[in-house]
Amino acid sequence: MSLLTLIRFAASRVGVTPPTTVIGSTDLQVQELLTVAQEEGFQLMRRGTWQILRKQQLYSALAQEIQTSMIPSDFDRFVQETFWNRTRKRILWGPVTPQEWQNLKAWTATPAMDTFVVRGGNVLIIPNPTAGDQMAYEYISKNWCQSSVGTAQDEWLADTDTGILDEKLMRQGVVWRYKQKKGLKFDTDAKNYETQVLQALTGDQPQRTVSLGEDATMGRRPGISVPPGNWSV
Repeated sequence: MSLLTLIRFAASRVGVTPPTTVIGSTDLQVQELLTVAQEEGFQLMRRGTWQILRKQQLYSALAQEIQTSMIPSDFDRFVQETFWNRTRKRILWGPVTPQEWQNLKAWTATPAMDTFVVRGGNVLIIPNPTAGDQMAYEYISKNWCQSSVGTAQDEWLADTDTGILDEKLMRQGVVWRYKQKKGLKFDTDAKNYETQVLQALTGDQPQRTVSLGEDATMGRRPGISVPPGNWSV
């Protein structure tokens, strides 16, 4: 589904004449629909850790606190607890808050755990890593749509652009957001949209089994598996 198709669908749902073009259109209603479509893409991207937007960043560390060029251009946010020094087999604690970072810097003792903060577009790590250590983390890309040739983007730029995120969700989002913007009744549309988003997030990736019984997890845990029973110590 292209941007043009998405807007034509939304227009027909909100009582606007479906346009023949979107980008560059001088029609005020089409411009408003485009604005809403941009907002919908951004907000949907922010709703969760969509697996299709989740990426891995690998980086060879510098022997200094400031790790320049460690954050990719499409970075939106970290996936928590995925930042590792693979060379040292150690997880990095963070990102800490500015207050926690300044507290750590005020002490002369070296932190017990490798710790990082993001500031000024760079990652700062203490204690200083060893040059060449392989760092890795996962992050969510801000690019929720793409050009007709597959170039990822964080906004609609052409009528032929397509969504990376679920386009059906996006068109539902455009409908209720436009109705809200124009003062029309949107409650039912918004409620249906919210239900669909939550269902999509739940099914976006496999869910772990949660069980209160020991036997339910036998054979599924990595590592050594010990059968249940009574054991003398």
